[in-house]
Amino acid sequence: MQRADYRSAETWFQVADLIAPSDASIAFGEARLNRHLGHHELFAEWLKESQLRGFPDSRLALEQTLHRAMAGKLKELDQQLPSLLIQGTDADEICEAYVLGCLMAYRLADAEAVLQVWLSDFPDASKARFLYGRLLEHRENLNSAAEQYTIASDLDHGPSAYALAGVLAEQHKLESAIVQATRARDLLYDPQPGNVLLARLFRMSGDLDSAEKHLSQATRSSPDAAAVAWRVAGVAGSDAVSEIDSERGEIQLARENYAEAEASFRLAVRKSPQRWRLRNGLATALRLQGNLDEASEHLASFRAATQALNECGSLIDRLRTEPDDVEARFRVAETLLNHVSEDQGLVWLESVLQYDPGHQEAHRVLFEYYRDHAAMNSSFSRLAKHHEQQLYGQPSLRKQMPEG
Repeated sequence: MQRADYRSAETWFQVADLIAPSDASIAFGEARLNRHLGHHELFAEWLKESQLRGFPDSRLALEQTLHRAMAGKLKELDQQLPSLLIQGTDADEICEAYVLGCLMAYRLADAEAVLQVWLSDFPDASKARFLYGRLLEHRENLNSAAEQYTIASDLDHGPSAYALAGVLAEQHKLESAIVQATRARDLLYDPQPGNVLLARLFRMSGDLDSAEKHLSQATRSSPDAAAVAWRVAGVAGSDAVSEIDSERGEIQLARENYAEAEASFRLAVRKSPQRWRLRNGLATALRLQGNLDEASEHLASFRAATQALNECGSLIDRLRTEPDDVEARFRVAETLLNHVSEDQGLVWLESVLQYDPGHQEAHRVLFEYYRDHAAMNSSFSRLAKHHEQQLYGQPSLRKQMPEG
């Protein structure tokens, strides 16, 4: 678990539970593993089993706090962090959950402060190196990010190998990137992210046959296992579901098979409508077939998203020095919600409310989102009512009042 080798950890916990089926610490380890894997129901089940076996309630409560923090809900952990770090129990888990939540909410200064403490005590913590690399990527310091990823990759940390391959590709160091992508394929929970990345790198180098070979291998993965691997590698699930189709579209464009490229990009856009870059590929495939009207529509969507995100860039620059600028934070949140990732947008909106609990526009957007998506999650109706109350007072009383 320390180096994110969750496949091996899963196997050893299963063996341990067979040997000692009443051991509370093993059940707790299973719960923690499932928290990292994103298996929320199994996390809750193993946490309950830990309690039945007699695991301390205080540790169980902390694990639930870490679960919420990883999703960007940092209020509880913010309050407890100083005392928890002094106690020293589970310091790496606490630091990881806090930094992940801070990165989601773009609280880079808070993330860096904790990372420095973490690395000063545990300089060989591969997860800390990985997260520090992600922070440096957010700051567009690719050389320093690559240094952190390299340290962790050499410690057999799969997510760092995947991230390092991406940085090396941006720096046009394709041979070195292929080495790291191969390592990621072999180390991650499932090989699909590594295989898709290898396909992309071989396409970029002009070897389309090798690219198609690796993409074909990527299709053999179990969807559930692949989803875990993408998540652990730092790729949002809403993007991961279209990675294979997107890369297939790029390969077909390179082969000048424009109809096939169009079909792949259409499927990718259908799966990940907020991956705005996909529309440029679809527009290109359409234009090269002479379908100029529809190509123009997708290109206009691509340009609108590009403009919105460019405007976001200056706001994010401002937030690096003024994290409490709630209006800048709200505008970034809206842009992320509408153009990039609903999950990221929601986290940013919640971060607006952490700085300004009465921010009416943030409550309005959250109320409308949870109301309109109530069928997606059983908790969304409750969340919609909460934000509606912040806007209008008790909705039940408001609805009972006669008009006029």
